[in-house]
Amino acid sequence: MSVTEIEYKPAEKEVQIACKIFTDDLEEALKREFNKKVDIVNAAQKKENEQLLQRYLQKHLKLQLDNKTLALEFFGFEEEGEAIWIYLLAKNVAAFKSANVFNDVLYSYREDQLNIIHFKNKNERKSYRLNYPNNQVVFNW
Repeated sequence: MSVTEIEYKPAEKEVQIACKIFTDDLEEALKREFNKKVDIVNAAQKKENEQLLQRYLQKHLKLQLDNKTLALEFFGFEEEGEAIWIYLLAKNVAAFKSANVFNDVLYSYREDQLNIIHFKNKNERKSYRLNYPNNQVVFNW
């Protein structure tokens, strides 16, 4: 299971994204995707792991606002218990009425994968659960 928190901050004109994925599942998915063993919490491999995470999420997590694809900037990651929080950011984002979220994180690894998405915009939080093979949801405000 993964949990993706997306929030639009109108004052900053930013979309902030935090994606929580269990470490063992994430390492296995990265291993399959990039054909290499990954130890995500190994400090000596932090720079390389950041690049792998950025490449992985660019492919498996996409966001369109009012039908315009956002460029998501990798902001970093941190360990929390048995999970990893990965942070992404989109800058200079104008107000919007609809959001299309594509998320197939871990789908290539687990067919029982569940991706939960929470999206906060205009002080209203909407949530949706994507079950494999469904990989997109549209939110409207």
